[in-house]
Amino acid sequence: MAILNINDASKLKNYSYSFIASRSLGKWGSLSAGALHLFRDRTISDGASSWYLAWSRDFNRFGYTLGAGTGNFATRSPYDVEAGMGRRATAVFGSLTYKPVRNWMVAAEWTGSNLAATTSYVLPKKWPVIYFGVTDLTRYSGDSPTFVFGVGKVVKM
Repeated sequence: MAILNINDASKLKNYSYSFIASRSLGKWGSLSAGALHLFRDRTISDGASSWYLAWSRDFNRFGYTLGAGTGNFATRSPYDVEAGMGRRATAVFGSLTYKPVRNWMVAAEWTGSNLAATTSYVLPKKWPVIYFGVTDLTRYSGDSPTFVFGVGKVVKM
């Protein structure tokens, strides 16, 4: 999967790219590897290029992901360091998900440097997927909670 990221919607000129590859392991879940925020403009983005490996598994209406990575998973942004929050993040990340009804999911995610809460909904016929949420819910990094929003398409290969 290839992703175009718009890192600042107010300017519509701060882009980066992400790539994800995953493989189903049957009843054992799935394994994914990827790279996030590649080819970003370093003069206007504090996000670091990040590589990761993760394992995910769903059961009934619940799911979880556990992973480890470099870049933003392992280090805090220059702004966090400047604010006295230190340089190191955990490098380990994970999420818990719950699907209360078909096509709707809520999630809590530890990114390696902060906590996020999101919800997503897949419209009928799998187009589009709409998600929104809030990141930076702790004082571990970031300056305040930040709203996130996205639209995507589910593609099976």
